[in-house]
Amino acid sequence: MIIANVLNIIGTIFNATGLVEIIIIGRLISGVGIGIFSVIIPIFIIEISPLRSKGSYGTINQLSITIGIFMSFLLK
Repeated sequence: MIIANVLNIIGTIFNATGLVEIIIIGRLISGVGIGIFSVIIPIFIIEISPLRSKGSYGTINQLSITIGIFMSFLLK
């Protein structure tokens, strides 16, 4: 998770420059960091959750992502 955090921080710094070419690179770097998070976080949630709740916590995580995508679709 530290690597993903570092990538997101670097991407944010690049995005703050205002130069189009560097913003594109910053978005690419941030995208890689977010991709790492999207793989690591569900695994982390499953590993730390109690045995009886593993499935429901994993489902809530995926449902939250789906609701977020749906809300962004509605706001466009």
